[in-house]
Amino acid sequence: MSIDNATNATALAGEEHLDIADVRRRLKAIFIGSVGNLVEWYDFYAYAAFALYFAAAFFPNSDPVVQQLNAAVVFAAGFLVRPISRSGS
Repeated sequence: MSIDNATNATALAGEEHLDIADVRRRLKAIFIGSVGNLVEWYDFYAYAAFALYFAAAFFPNSDPVVQQLNAAVVFAAGFLVRPISRSGS
């Protein structure tokens, strides 16, 4: 009986070691994915915050209202294309 218990204890220790390694790998993947998501959303927030200033630079020779609407359309296009760009990876 003691041989079986030792074998089971060794097997359990091996599984526990793999579980800890698996948990570390998953936590690392979650962290890296979260950082990537943070950077991606930062781009959208920065564009939205500075769209007032970008509109005149990107769309000169227009009415100020049309400039703002054009800037909003560019923002919307980037936001809508975002899920499509994820499907290829």
